Amino acid sequence: MAPAPPSRLLDALAVRHTGAGRRLDLADVRWLDPLHLVGVAAHAQLAQRQGSRLIVHGLPADQATYAARMHLGRMIERFGGEHDLPDVTERDLHDSLLELQPLRSPADVRRLTELVYRRVAPHDEAAARALHVALAEVGDNVCQHARSIGFVAAQTIGERGLLRFAVADTGVGLRATLASIGAADDAGAVRLALSGERRRRTPGRGYGLPSTVRIITALRGELLLASGDAAAAVRTGGTAGHRLAAPFHGTIFEGSVPAGAPVPDAGQPAGRRSCPVPASARNTLVGGSAPLYQSRREVNNEVHRAVVRPNVAGDDAASDGGRPRGRGLVSVRTVRLPRLVAGRDYADELVQALGLAPGAEVVIDAGELLSGTPSFAAALVERLLVAGQASSVRVVGGPAEFTHYLQTAAGDLGVRSRLTVHDAAGAGTVS
Repeated sequence: MAPAPPSRLLDALAVRHTGAGRRLDLADVRWLDPLHLVGVAAHAQLAQRQGSRLIVHGLPADQATYAARMHLGRMIERFGGEHDLPDVTERDLHDSLLELQPLRSPADVRRLTELVYRRVAPHDEAAARALHVALAEVGDNVCQHARSIGFVAAQTIGERGLLRFAVADTGVGLRATLASIGAADDAGAVRLALSGERRRRTPGRGYGLPSTVRIITALRGELLLASGDAAAAVRTGGTAGHRLAAPFHGTIFEGSVPAGAPVPDAGQPAGRRSCPVPASARNTLVGGSAPLYQSRREVNNEVHRAVVRPNVAGDDAASDGGRPRGRGLVSVRTVRLPRLVAGRDYADELVQALGLAPGAEVVIDAGELLSGTPSFAAALVERLLVAGQASSVRVVGGPAEFTHYLQTAAGDLGVRSRLTVHDAAGAGTVS
């Protein structure tokens, strides 16, 4: 049985208020998606927060078994709700399921996106990178703007060759988040979130969802974004808006990509050279257990601070924002990126560990990087070249889409001339 059209999936989540609590009848759901799972979890959390409880019932037997396997019953109980889902014996399905889990912090986002990357990359590296960027960006939005915890779930639908994932929260919603840039209603807020208008209004911000749209549609996938009474389904052929029969309190997102899709160009300029993922990094990913992200302590271990070189001829004519650097010693800071990077907070940690002084030169070694998000790239550029007043940033290696994110952010922030990108050997500029 095929899943329902995206717009109808959310209409199935209409809650009825009763004296005993909030009832959610899922009897008409014939195909339970990750979207349903995170949506029900969000309803359960919202009901408890507002002094009520959620009562879920009516799922057909086969879908109820799947819901129980995805830990929906546990999540409903966690927030004081009730359900009629069965007890199930769990088999190891880690290659095809990411059970329903909460998102409380950027650390949760990194842990879950690393888990997804590890599971998917051995089978489809392009899909793994798309999922990493999409989940990390949407999860980061939850942590940055929702003022509430979020929920995530994912599934591989083998017979349809799809990877499907969803994230939801019961926070302030898109209209409240984007009111400052003109979101007058929910439909307008959804359009603004997908369009990248925030990036144009606030340089250094608003990269996540538009980049996610480009990546997923380049993989011939589709996504659904909803908040309040508005939803939008995005496919390669365009975007279709929809008014929800029952408004969703907060924001909910679902994306799907086909397995075995070609690597997308993510909107990069024609003729751009790609820096491939190193074979050593891929081999370690599949067979090793070392973390793909790093803790704050490990980040400090990857920062090299003690390099100082004399100015060479002509350096005294260079400037940093119009201020001559003069003669003397120039501080050079080098940082090695781990295999996955995501989140503005992670960029903050990295730069803080760097101990940057105004006028320093920074070298970013991205030779082992597998995937990085647009928001991390934008925050890194802003912290180094704007707030940190580095004289220059030189990026060595890294996937082409990540270096494209860095260059785009540098252009938006007016510091493009102070950022250069080189191939893995550091020999030539790939700009």
